[in-house]
Amino acid sequence: MHKFFIAAALVALAILLNPYITFASGFDYSKLKGRRIMLDPGHGGDDCGAVRHGVKESHLNLSAALYLRKFLELSGADVIMTRDTDEAVSLNARFDAIDKVKPDLFISMHHNDAADSFYAKPDFKNYTEVYFSALYDGNAANIISGLSFYGAFQKLYKVGTVKIKPGYFRVIRNKNIPSILMEPFFMGDESLVKTAASPSYSRHEALVYLKAAANYFAKLEQAIKSEDLQYAIPPIQNLTQETFDVFLSSSTNESFLKTAAELLNLNNFKTVANSEPFLGDKNISSHYASKLLALKDYLEPDLLPAYIEAIRSNSVSAKIHISLSFDSAKKTAVYAYYKSANGKKLSETIICALKAAGIVTEFKPDSFYILSSTSSVTVVLNLNPQEINLSDKHKMWEINMAVYSAVKNYLSSK
Repeated sequence: MHKFFIAAALVALAILLNPYITFASGFDYSKLKGRRIMLDPGHGGDDCGAVRHGVKESHLNLSAALYLRKFLELSGADVIMTRDTDEAVSLNARFDAIDKVKPDLFISMHHNDAADSFYAKPDFKNYTEVYFSALYDGNAANIISGLSFYGAFQKLYKVGTVKIKPGYFRVIRNKNIPSILMEPFFMGDESLVKTAASPSYSRHEALVYLKAAANYFAKLEQAIKSEDLQYAIPPIQNLTQETFDVFLSSSTNESFLKTAAELLNLNNFKTVANSEPFLGDKNISSHYASKLLALKDYLEPDLLPAYIEAIRSNSVSAKIHISLSFDSAKKTAVYAYYKSANGKKLSETIICALKAAGIVTEFKPDSFYILSSTSSVTVVLNLNPQEINLSDKHKMWEINMAVYSAVKNYLSSK
């Protein structure tokens, strides 16, 4: 007990001495006592992550993590780190360590970046991104963790705006461990990133993390006592975990890729189309989607269809994911994740197949949500309705044949 009061005093002193702290109460860090928490400072060694204005992301991640470890240990938590020096640790090593340690909570600590054009926008405003583990098989602990970090990071100095999103990053894919991946701010903001490079800001950021973790365990304990952990979530044991080779999605036009799906299935490439209901609501994706919808009021409404699409694609472990969009504000083009060599290869195969059908398009590497949130090789084909007559049944058939032949050729080459 004496040790606990000393710890409480030290944490309180750190709060009072930190010039960036805008809160000094409102969380019960006694709930951290005895908890096993794993911290994962992203990048390290030769992998610096983002580098902006002379500041390395890997250094920011580690600095905040070391302070957080100190505060958590003072609060009685058992802390394990994937790295505590400036060293490179592979994603596989980090993931394997989670399964070995089996922490009560896993926190992957990062800082964000984007293309220069993102920062050049007249309306640019920095914000925090909270990614919670979307494929968690347990109760609603992942929802509670997401909301806890969402609430705490609204107090982050010089940021304040927070967006919460379902995440599928490798390190938060353990289905049995509530996991969070944090991107507190975008590093292209010169004033903020130079401030963040100071020890004072690292301590401040660590204390925001401390509040988030403490609130998580307090809310989890309360939910367990009230038996309010299911949120009308379909029991996972009643759902199937059927897998597919190909996942096809065509926005609100569910039948657009029907011919491609039928031909792929006839050729023994097991294919499923994104539809309502999805697989009769008997697939495990219903479990994950129900949790997501419990957070509906906190999510960006225009991204909700993409969130559901990603959950379904990941749930069926698709090898290939083809998503159609019909955006008249964008040219007809094929998009793939900018770091995916396989995505580029599949895109080029689709472009060739479309060219044979008289449809000229181009490849565009990008990083928008659906491209970076699936374990499959994912391609988005945008068909501009002002450039292509989508009511032309023959043209619709040609597009289906192009998608079918491209996917077939790609999978056959593997």
